[in-house]
Amino acid sequence: MTSQVNPNNIDGTYPVAGQDNDSQGFRDNFTNIRNNFTFSKAEIEDLQNKVVLKSALLNTTLSNDFAGNAMVNPTLTSWRETYNNIGSASGSVTINFINGNFQKLTMSGSTTLTFSFPTNTANQYSSIKLWINNTNSAWTLTLPSSVTLNDPSSIGGAAGATPVITFTATEIAENNDYFFEFFTVDGGTTIGIIDHTRNRDMALTSLAVSGSFSANGDVALGSTSGNVTITGNLITTGARINTDFAFITLTNSQNFFANAEYQTLFFDTASSATIANARIALPSTAINGSEIVLSFLAPITAVWVNNGNTALVKWFPNSSVSSGNVAAKFIYSTSASNWLRSG
Repeated sequence: MTSQVNPNNIDGTYPVAGQDNDSQGFRDNFTNIRNNFTFSKAEIEDLQNKVVLKSALLNTTLSNDFAGNAMVNPTLTSWRETYNNIGSASGSVTINFINGNFQKLTMSGSTTLTFSFPTNTANQYSSIKLWINNTNSAWTLTLPSSVTLNDPSSIGGAAGATPVITFTATEIAENNDYFFEFFTVDGGTTIGIIDHTRNRDMALTSLAVSGSFSANGDVALGSTSGNVTITGNLITTGARINTDFAFITLTNSQNFFANAEYQTLFFDTASSATIANARIALPSTAINGSEIVLSFLAPITAVWVNNGNTALVKWFPNSSVSSGNVAAKFIYSTSASNWLRSG
């Protein structure tokens, strides 16, 4: 800012001593002095309204509001962010950016979040760190549909296109504080999420592990279009859970075609009564090394296990389950083009 104050337009030698001085000179000096005072007042007030201050000026309230303007190339030391404790709430809760970058919400029931970010922030990054305190595993946290960035469906405990985040009783027994970060670069039209507390629930279509692999959370490995390859030992601590099984009730002389997506098939009959015969057809082709377990709960006098609609599987006589309560494991061999009994 160039000051309009001009000290040179005041004649400091006027009036001249010992002579008659024209009154116009007095008027000119007084006018220029008044104008300079007017300029000074306007410029001081402009500074008061715009400059950054360490403390409030006399008769004013401190407000260092940058109004979204850039502060370029600063060096910050011991900087802080405003913390806002929203308190206890449930139902629909709005998290407003102007209340602080770090906020805490204590859930008193299931809660649905909405976010209010400043909208005049083109090409600017805004984020809110949100501390969630939840003491009840029955309470859920629903995110707005605008939370689409950074794969919100993989957040721990999340489910659905508009994620509903759940919290397990085991987690809450150990810790009921959760920290999330929500960010946007378009004023909240699209919002991203970062979970600073829990690992993500990952669905991996292909994973090769050579060395140690550990997960402190749910990890879904593999799909219909991918495999999991582990070089080394697979060591588990806890129950082994496999949901790839099916329960079938057979009738006499039934032909049953097995599906390769089920690793274990349990066969029973009505009231577990003995039936005369049945035929089980395993898939005609499968990935080399695929396993299928057939478990017969009821007696079947004669049961034939085929490779598709062709040859019988070797080493499984049709009288194998005549007494019931028999299980057999089969492994597919591409070199033999057949299922081989392994147990």
